[in-house]
Amino acid sequence: MQTQMVRTTVYLPADLVALARMSALNRGSTLTGLMQNGLKKELNIKTKPKKEFVLKTYKLGNPNYRFKRADAYEL
Repeated sequence: MQTQMVRTTVYLPADLVALARMSALNRGSTLTGLMQNGLKKELNIKTKPKKEFVLKTYKLGNPNYRFKRADAYEL
């Protein structure tokens, strides 16, 4: 489920914005992402971690077995 984004204006001290931009750059994030994570943490909003996708596998027998035509007609 994706939430709708709202554009807003926030007044911050210039030195705080500079520190935030550097921190976001060091983390490989954006200033917006840093602000979102900080607000979520401050407001105690938990995000659900994504479930790991696990592909089920099945044993199909001996891979070295040579199938013969006669095997198809066995009862």
